[in-house]
Amino acid sequence: MIITEMSEKKVSEDRLNTVDPSFRDPGRPPLNYNIHGRPVFASVTVYLGENEKVIGDGGALLWMDGDVATDAFCPGGCCSACSRKCSGESCFMNRYTGPGYATFSFDTPGDILPFAVTPNHGWILTKKAFIAGCCTAGFAGESLFFTKVTTKEPMGMFFAGGFGMIIVSRVIYD
Repeated sequence: MIITEMSEKKVSEDRLNTVDPSFRDPGRPPLNYNIHGRPVFASVTVYLGENEKVIGDGGALLWMDGDVATDAFCPGGCCSACSRKCSGESCFMNRYTGPGYATFSFDTPGDILPFAVTPNHGWILTKKAFIAGCCTAGFAGESLFFTKVTTKEPMGMFFAGGFGMIIVSRVIYD
């Protein structure tokens, strides 16, 4: 699987096999997580502090603590839900609120990696690649068959999964 990173700078290309998740939004503590079973049977366990939230794709949850609150919602309304369904995602997303642990996975054997996202630095994913994160996942304007991950927060983070090992293709626009 190849995931393409978008930025507001212009064209130069760099292939990566790992992504450095050591970014940090100074206004918010980093998301505490642990990825297990890479690269074949990966899952990600996220620790949610008091009132900390993470959004998960429908069907991505493996298990959660009994204290974690959950609710299903349809971000963007009915039209967005239909567009998400066309891009391979679920119509509904699930919001998990701490405190407690929640573990998520991809629906086929494969890899999971963390990705940073900012308002000017989003990502385009193939269908069903979005697993969970502190961000927004909707359909890509370029095509109904891709998922665009963005955030309105200064910094967000999400986890993406894919069959086999994930290779990240980084395209920077100057």
